[in-house]
Amino acid sequence: MTCTEESKEHIKYTFHAFCKVVIRNAKYTALRDWSRKHKREISLEYIEFVRD
Repeated sequence: MTCTEESKEHIKYTFHAFCKVVIRNAKYTALRDWSRKHKREISLEYIEFVRD
């Protein structure tokens, strides 16, 4: 089966769009994970303040 130039171009653009979506979703996941981690962490200054 041979691909026409139009078909190859469509595949290329579709793949690029897919990659952009994957990268964007990975960014949102990383930000969400960082935010959750940041909310759970306690600063050392707070621990020293409470201890005194």
